[in-house]
Amino acid sequence: MRAELKILALILVPALLASSACAIKQPEPPPAPVTREQAVSPQKSGKSYTVRGHRYELLSTSDGFVEEGKAHWYGGKRFHGRRTANGEKYNQHAMTAAHKILPFQTWVEVTNLKNRKSVRVRINDRGPFTPGCVIDLSRAAASSIGLLSEGAVEVRALPAP
Repeated sequence: MRAELKILALILVPALLASSACAIKQPEPPPAPVTREQAVSPQKSGKSYTVRGHRYELLSTSDGFVEEGKAHWYGGKRFHGRRTANGEKYNQHAMTAAHKILPFQTWVEVTNLKNRKSVRVRINDRGPFTPGCVIDLSRAAASSIGLLSEGAVEVRALPAP
């Protein structure tokens, strides 16, 4: 009887371990960065919009645009996979950002004024609507300029070359 239990255990234990390994969901690798040519997604039309009683007039071009102020980041389960203002799914691993008035698909260079690190991001969402904050970066973009550990940093944003 004991020998039968040992044989049964030798067969069942590896089988159970193998089947449980199949149930573990492996994390998906981050997607490749979006190039200017690939950045074709649905856009909501309009020249202005209103949030919390404040009307925002959209720029028709980013020519000559320069802005300095606080940057925040957004991501996590609350935002990842949800639709952005331009209709695409938000991906916290992509180099994207939210801006109140820049046209969608505009590429912007954002520089952390404290450490001088810069990142190129594509505008695909609207916001931030927090007073004093000029741009919301995706988690990946924020990480690349040292924003995740700070929470908010002073930045300069201008059209990317």
